[in-house]
Amino acid sequence: MNKYIYKIYQYLRFIKFGFPVKPQVILKLLLESQYWTKEKIYNYQLSKINILLQTALNSSDYYKKILKGIDLPLKEIGEFSIKIPFITKDIIKKQFEQLKTEYYCTKFKCTTSGSSGDPLIVYTSGMSFVFREAGFLRFLNWWDIRPYDKHVFIWGRKATIKSSNTINNMIDKVKEKFRLRYDINVFDLNTESIVKYYRDIIKFKPVFIRGYKSAILQFAELLEYKGLHFDNFKFKVAIVTAEILLETERQYIEKILNCKVANEYGASEVGQIAHECPNGSMHIFEESVLLYTNKNNDVFVTEYHNNS
Repeated sequence: MNKYIYKIYQYLRFIKFGFPVKPQVILKLLLESQYWTKEKIYNYQLSKINILLQTALNSSDYYKKILKGIDLPLKEIGEFSIKIPFITKDIIKKQFEQLKTEYYCTKFKCTTSGSSGDPLIVYTSGMSFVFREAGFLRFLNWWDIRPYDKHVFIWGRKATIKSSNTINNMIDKVKEKFRLRYDINVFDLNTESIVKYYRDIIKFKPVFIRGYKSAILQFAELLEYKGLHFDNFKFKVAIVTAEILLETERQYIEKILNCKVANEYGASEVGQIAHECPNGSMHIFEESVLLYTNKNNDVFVTEYHNNS
């Protein structure tokens, strides 16, 4: 039954957003490309970065100036970090209109968390949005999780509406049913609510749990404080994201939740960047992003499929 509910939900999303292709189509590609040779991945990345640069040169007023005098196509990926200037949050805000290309649309809006005190809105393309979803689906596949498996989602958002009779709460319940997801607002986690969440989770029988590292850590601490255990119930994995995971924190979460922990690395601006496999290695999402560092270990990332 879960499989059919998931298909209905995905079909409705496909119609609503007008994706260029279904994420499952890209997932099929990713399940093949993860076994490509280094040479094939390299050629794929070089091709994608040159297509992106040509699009920027042809239809972005900002990049017409920035790329002036640079010979395209690039012959090697290494030229990108040397020849192409990086852009910052400040540049994106000040030069927003000039950065836009002919493919710009407002359907796929991504907002940063504002952890620096200055949130940023980035508009991405339909294809990059699909790659982001497909990348996460492949991540789940590594952990033997199907896209329609039930899961718990612990996130941070504004305080929930307390009334049980509001239209918003009714809509949320319908969404949860179709998402096959049990939501927990981190701001509602406390020594009283944890008992209800624990009982609901046991009844819901989710396959995995996902959320901010600090949120899942707080969830585990409250479980231990109340003496609640998952001895007779086992998640396949606890996926932590958004924050640095210390090894001591990993060990603690694994102990309390009785499952392995997997790290997810990404950003709202560019989507999925890297995922941890069951063997404990972090794998860069090479089919979607170009990632490199400088001598100061600053991280630079470019999303191949965002021509917006």
